[in-house]
Amino acid sequence: CGALLTPALLRAQGRANNSGQLGDNLSIHPASAALAGFDERVDPSRTVPQGYASDHFTHEGLYFEGATTPLDLTAATVPGHGPEFVSLMERFDRTFNFGFMVKDRSRGSVTAGRDGRPRIRYWLGDADLAAAQRGFVILARVLFAAGAREVRLPVFRHEVLRGLQDVERLERATLAARHV
Repeated sequence: CGALLTPALLRAQGRANNSGQLGDNLSIHPASAALAGFDERVDPSRTVPQGYASDHFTHEGLYFEGATTPLDLTAATVPGHGPEFVSLMERFDRTFNFGFMVKDRSRGSVTAGRDGRPRIRYWLGDADLAAAQRGFVILARVLFAAGAREVRLPVFRHEVLRGLQDVERLERATLAARHV
C-alpha cells in the first residue's frame, strides 16, 4: 500500500502499532521537474521516461532523473493557461522534462480521517526547501547549456526562465515552501 496507505490499513486491522508511532516520521522525498523549450525538435514522446539519471549531486541530497511524460500528463502538470499555454502544448515536440528528488530531512505523518481514508501532513523544512531551490537552479543551468530557449518551473514568480539572468535571480530568491 505504500507509505501513504499502509498506516491506515494497519491501524484499521489493529496491527503493527506496538511502538505507538504508526504513521509517524513520514518521508516522501519531494520531487519536481522542469520543462525546457527548444528551437529544434527533441520529440520527448520517443524517449524512455526516467531513462536517464545523474547521481552527481547525491552528496547534496539531490538525485536527478528524466521525467519525460506524454502530452496529456505534461499539460496537466505545467503551470499556465490561455493562448501562451496552448502555444506551448502545440510545441510539445520541442520540449523536454527532467526532474529531481530531494533526500528529505523533513517529516510528516499519516493518520486516518473521519472517513477512514489517510490524512497526510507533511512539513517541508528550510533545508529541504533550499535543496529543492538548488535542484531547480541546477536543472535550469543544464537545460540552458543544452540549448533551451526557456525553462518552465513550478515555482511562484519564477515560472518561466528565459536565460541565465533569470536563473541567477531564482538562485538569490527567498522562497517559502508554499512557492513550490
